[in-house]
Amino acid sequence: MVKINLGCGKDIRKGWINVDIIPLPNIDIVHDLNKTPYPFPDNYADYILMSHVLEHLDDVVKTMEEIYRILKPRGKVEIIVPYYKAKDAYRDPTHKHFFTEDSMKYFDPSFPYSYYTKARFKILKTELYNDSFPFYHLRKYLNIDLKVPIFPNRIRWIMEAIK
Repeated sequence: MVKINLGCGKDIRKGWINVDIIPLPNIDIVHDLNKTPYPFPDNYADYILMSHVLEHLDDVVKTMEEIYRILKPRGKVEIIVPYYKAKDAYRDPTHKHFFTEDSMKYFDPSFPYSYYTKARFKILKTELYNDSFPFYHLRKYLNIDLKVPIFPNRIRWIMEAIK
């Protein structure tokens, strides 16, 4: 199983291909994700992770098209970004884009405005969460299941390439 960690920074994952623009220790491939094509063949990866990367890149659609190209049919991409209502989204001056829970629908062929791109993804999961809210990690022990958490600061999507 080929797994790629795009824009990994210091989050080096064993058994993954770790890619970043900065040649940090244990980076497998140094590449600027604003430049396409990425150094992978078509239909190569089973899973791609982009954690806190997409909001920094120049062109979201172009990036998603490149991820689509690299993923195998039914390959999965996991994307984590700051939620647009969170301070984290606006605090960082390097953030170029802001995301709502509906932002990735533009890549789902069932969405009426999905004609901007040929990249097609089925959204398997959309999750709003807050990883810094006090007691957030205790909710499973307290038997609290918040469908929409109080003060979400992150969005996580898991999507499957439709080819």
